[in-house]
Formats: sequence, structure tokens, C-alpha cells
Amino acid sequence: MLRRISHTLLWIWIFLIPWQIRYIFSNPLIAGEPWEYGRISLYIGDIVFLILLIFTIAVWLKDKKIAKAYLWPTLVVILFALWSWISIIWAIEPGISAYFAARITQWLVILVIILILKPSFKLIISSILAIGALETTLGILQFGTGEVFGTKWLGMATQTAGDLGPSVIETLEGRWLRAYGTLPHPNILGGFISFALLGAIFLFGRGKSWQNPWLWALILFLGQGIIMSFSRSSWIGLVFGMIFFVILSWREKKALKKILVSAAMLISIFALNLFVAPDIFISRLGGAGRLEAQSFTERGVQMEMALDAISEYPLGLGAGNYTAWLSELLPDKAAYIYQPVHNLYALVWSELGYIGIALFIAMIVLLFQAQKGAIFHEARTYFMASLVAMLAIGAFDHYFLTLYSGIVIFGFVISLLLIKREKVGI
Repeated sequence: MLRRISHTLLWIWIFLIPWQIRYIFSNPLIAGEPWEYGRISLYIGDIVFLILLIFTIAVWLKDKKIAKAYLWPTLVVILFALWSWISIIWAIEPGISAYFAARITQWLVILVIILILKPSFKLIISSILAIGALETTLGILQFGTGEVFGTKWLGMATQTAGDLGPSVIETLEGRWLRAYGTLPHPNILGGFISFALLGAIFLFGRGKSWQNPWLWALILFLGQGIIMSFSRSSWIGLVFGMIFFVILSWREKKALKKILVSAAMLISIFALNLFVAPDIFISRLGGAGRLEAQSFTERGVQMEMALDAISEYPLGLGAGNYTAWLSELLPDKAAYIYQPVHNLYALVWSELGYIGIALFIAMIVLLFQAQKGAIFHEARTYFMASLVAMLAIGAFDHYFLTLYSGIVIFGFVISLLLIKREKVGI
């Protein structure tokens, strides 16, 4: 009974990861405006996670059984989390640093929960696909109506294409609102949908029959969702994830054919969207529009500043303290100006220094080495493809270490790859 309740709570927790319902404990202001990257929040997913942890401990006390994790990559994750805590000592904002260190430590708690519960892959993938379908539905509605309808039940604020601030695409015909789903930015929506889409493609590739209309429809539907996010980083991540699928399935002709068919389906739906609305895609992909050119310029400036921080602070700025450093370096700016550098690796390096980036790279390398014996048998290819997609996205974005939903999903995938293979259902 305890294990069944715990599995249900795990399913709910995964489903709630993208929801932004939260209680803000600390809401610092800059120039009278909220400073998002300085906020300390408790999300609805955190509440379910704490309840899940209590039930998981009860399961362990009853059964006294736990799966095994790979020693070296797990040790590196522990050291990475520990270094994040140590960085509080020299951080500009120690409270913010402690908050982000706690989020990284949550990866280890997720690992312990999976080690004890040993859930089936069916439980995990069903929750991922369910939230992917919900986010896609909301995203398509938002793009179609040009509005994110506000609701406190999903933690969503009202936004329209005509407002200043929301992520939009500008063409000669007007402004088009990019899809948000329940997430704080379209890029994060694209990342989440790509995670679900890779899962649907994996199931299709591993299925015994070609004739599964539900998976065909789901792949096309999720493909439309990631298009509506207009997230170039997510598109690139999906491509890298698909390439990794092909590499791992090269000797399995049936699975390989299905993956290639999935790729053809996604290319077809992208081509159809391009045919229907060429101006939007040309503006987004070409980078010729005002907003696109501004985005490229800002990213270049951000990278230069991150390199300055890396050279000046060899131990790093402290976990989560990049924007705090920016606010001191460039005072009297609006709060939205202070953004983390849009590169995961530069962000780790600038906040956690040479030791932090070395541990981060070691963790990724060891995960690739350990993945052949990872949990869920063949399902490891899905989690590895997802990790590859996230690492590719990380070259263009920061949310896997700056925003709740990104940190948690990144840690969730890492935790799954740390567990040694056992006879666990797929």
C-alpha cells in the first residue's frame, strides 16, 4: 500500500514540475521591480515532493531494500552539490546562493527516491507524456489566440502579443505571441515538449507494431507544440537527441526505421507550418527582425561579461549569484536587464569557478560512461537522448540551473542515469 501511494505521488510530482504555482518567501526588488532570479519560492511541486519523500522513507523503513547507484558519477554529483554550498562563503547574496545550492542538492534526493521506489518506466513515461500533451494543448491555444490567459491554478499570468515584455515574433503583419504553456518562457516550454516528444518517439521505435495511431498522433501533436514555442534552442536540442537515437539504434533495423519515420513526420509538419506562415519562420530563423537582431546582440554582450567574471573570480561568484553580480556591476538598470548568461556552461563556470565547471564536465563524462548499464534496460537510450538534447540546449540557454522547472527536470534525468540496471519493468 505504501509503495503504491508513493508511486502515485511520484507520477503527480513529475506531472506538476512545469506548474508555476508557488509561495514566494523572498521577493527582492530592483528599481521597484521584482527581481525574478533573486526570488526564493516554494512551488506546489515541492509540497508534493516533500510528501513523496516522507512516504518513500516509510517504504524504506518497511522493506529495507534499495537499488544501487554508480559510485563515481554519484560521488561527483555529491561534490558538485557540496561545492555549491561552499560557494555561499563568498557569494554576494548568501541567501540566494543557499537556495540554489539546495535545488542542486535536490538532485540527490530525487536519486534516493528512485533508488528506493524503483518505479516502472511505464509510470515515468506516462506522466511525462501527460504533461507534454497538456503543455502542447495550452501552447497551441496561446499562439492561436495571441494570449496567455491568466489563472492562479496553473501559476500563469495574463500576457498578450500587444504587451511590452512577452516573447513575441515581429513581422510586417504584426506581433505573434510565442507559446508559453504553464512555463515562464517559451524556450522552457520547447525544452519540456522536446523531452516528452523524445519519449513518444522512443515508445514508437521500441513498439512491436507500426500500427499505433495514438503514438503517430502524439508525435505529430507534440511536434506542433514545439514549433509553436518557436524556441530555436529546443529545435536544435531535439535534432541532437534524434541523432543520438539513431546512433544508439544503428544495429536495430526495426527501431532505426521507426525513428527515421518519426523524423520524417516532424520534418513534414515543420514544412507544413513553414508553408502556411512563411513570414513568421523567416523572421525567427533568419534573425533579420528587430527583436531577433537585438537578441543576438544581447547574447554576445552577455557572453563577454561572463568571460570577464570567469577571469576575475576563479572560485566563482557563488551559486545563483550571476545576476546579483550584474546588478552591482551595472547599477540603476531595470530588473529585467539582469539576466543570466544564455549558456549553461559559461554560467556554471562564472558562478562556481574552475572547480565547479570541472566537476560539471566530469559528471557528464561519467554519465556517458555509465549509461550502458543504466536502469530500465533499453529505456536508457531515451534518457541519454534527453540528456544530449538538454546539453545542446544548454549551449544557448540557462534555465537548467536558474529556474525551478529546469533545475528539477535536469536533475531528474541525471538521477535516472545514475542507477544501475536491475530487473525493473519497462
